[in-house]
Amino acid sequence: MTVGMFQSAIAWDLDDVKNHKPFVSTITKCSLQNLSFLDEETFNILLAACITSLPIDGDMTKSVGVFQLKDFDTFSFGDFIDIDVYIADGLTKHVVDLVAKLYDMPIEQAADTDIQKVWATMLALAKWRELVYKEHDEFFELSQGGSDDTMEFSINRLQLMWYEAVLSLSNGEFLNIGPVTDRPYKEALNFLTWKKNEIAKQKLEQVKRKYDLQKRAR
Repeated sequence: MTVGMFQSAIAWDLDDVKNHKPFVSTITKCSLQNLSFLDEETFNILLAACITSLPIDGDMTKSVGVFQLKDFDTFSFGDFIDIDVYIADGLTKHVVDLVAKLYDMPIEQAADTDIQKVWATMLALAKWRELVYKEHDEFFELSQGGSDDTMEFSINRLQLMWYEAVLSLSNGEFLNIGPVTDRPYKEALNFLTWKKNEIAKQKLEQVKRKYDLQKRAR
């Protein structure tokens, strides 16, 4: 099964019986009309075979043909933002884009890649992203939300957050956006964390000064 086929097939929610035939049709390339001619028992066998063909966890593939898997720790800030938004929107909705980015291959070739070869890499990427969030909790403020495991941001909120972060690092200068997104992701997140803490300290000092002034005025 190719990455493109998997992405299209997995979009069908199998908890809904109405989606079973479209799911099978996507994988087998058999039309819905032809599938309707099958008796229930035969169709269920075909459905089971299609479900069994879905990828399972395994070992990460370091290369796909001539394309090498990038080291996650070498991602630029722009790479991290793209990956973060893709996964937040739904990893299985963007497998083609993620494979193309991770292995630095053309999008068409990523879509034609065997999903089983790269699925473990997708799972590892999701775990890596989770670790990055936890390592920079002061910036993402996950633990302050009441659960260290909560990483749910709306796509609009996430995109706005990253847009503001990039503008902040580029001092609001459009021509500085490219150099900012080309910087190492960890460097950018560390600076954003520092800057956020500095702003928090300044606000605290302002509150203290205001309180002192009010206290003296009494």
